[in-house]
Amino acid sequence: MKNKRVLYHLLIPGLLVLPAAVALRLWQPLPVPVQDLLPYFPAFAFALGLFLGWRFHRSRLVMTLLVLFLAERALVFFPSGEYGRLVFAAVALLLPLNLAWISLVRERELVSPAGFVRLGLILLQPVAVDLAFRYRYIEVLSWLNHEFIPLPLFQGGALPQPALVAFVLGLVVLLIRFQRHPTVLAGAQPWVLGSAAIALWAGPGELSSYYLATGALVLDIAMIESSHFMAFRDELTGLAGRRALDDYLARAGSRVTVGMVDVDFFKKVNDTHGHDVGDQVLKMVASRLASVGGGGRAFRYGGEEFSVVFTGRGAEECLEELERLRESVAQASFVLRGPDRPRKKPKGAAKKPAAPKALSVTVSIGVAERSGKKQPADQVIKAADQALYRAKRGGRNQVCC
Repeated sequence: MKNKRVLYHLLIPGLLVLPAAVALRLWQPLPVPVQDLLPYFPAFAFALGLFLGWRFHRSRLVMTLLVLFLAERALVFFPSGEYGRLVFAAVALLLPLNLAWISLVRERELVSPAGFVRLGLILLQPVAVDLAFRYRYIEVLSWLNHEFIPLPLFQGGALPQPALVAFVLGLVVLLIRFQRHPTVLAGAQPWVLGSAAIALWAGPGELSSYYLATGALVLDIAMIESSHFMAFRDELTGLAGRRALDDYLARAGSRVTVGMVDVDFFKKVNDTHGHDVGDQVLKMVASRLASVGGGGRAFRYGGEEFSVVFTGRGAEECLEELERLRESVAQASFVLRGPDRPRKKPKGAAKKPAAPKALSVTVSIGVAERSGKKQPADQVIKAADQALYRAKRGGRNQVCC
């Protein structure tokens, strides 16, 4: 489940948007409505992204869009002659390096000292390019177009070799960043880098603007997907959350069975062993619930309480699957680190370690069935909660209807 989610974050939306954008440009002749809308595409993509970044307080998103926008403006208003050569080489080098740098910085409020410093570093780069042209044009341009590898394969390309090195370095940084923090926005960054590479390969002009705006659109969709994920998914367990449960029950048919699952003595676990162990307990229970059979779907309801929903099945038909879940949790256990065990191995003679302590976890489950299509979802959940209370009063670690 986790590996599928990580792969999804890496491939969506980039794998859909970027190839579609390339295919659209290869479609000749373009339909008239598309031709009419294309000039407004960059403004729409950048404006939407800036709004989303401001609305959800994502400074990295705003900075990335600012870097893409400055590159887009530089290539659209591409100057001619020697100044143009310097601008293109500088954009090709700085763009991937900026994307890699921004991915590594922490989220900070834009209206803060750190935010102003970061924005200043970005906005000073065009000034630095202009000063380089005025005072050190020959040296800077020679360095930006330096050939590290004197081979025909790496000579005469659209991108200078320093820019190619920067793109490779940027891709490595972005992939490592995603591997450590596999979020939707982190997964979109390599696709943004790919859009930037295509834009530069296409050369200054309308095509470069189109592909840089495509990179911005990838970020826009990733931000929307990330917001949806946060609203409908529980970050700790990876299960669908309370809002997803409400939405799922609202769309379900008249025959629905809900199982409310509660971790027994969870407060005692937190008080005795700490919240870190409590989080591990919740993750373990969630992993067992996620593998429920019989067409069931698991949700985190809140705190130590979960829900399992079966559509098209009655309560009696679901008892066997819920009983298997209860047994699966009861058979799992944790080996706890002793409180007196040092974090580093002491020098000298090794002492005989104390026997590890195991923590057993059980759950109580209450089951209720929707009695008719018009019965509200909250009534089904309330009935399942009442059955859950009966299970707890009856001694816990059992399933009750």
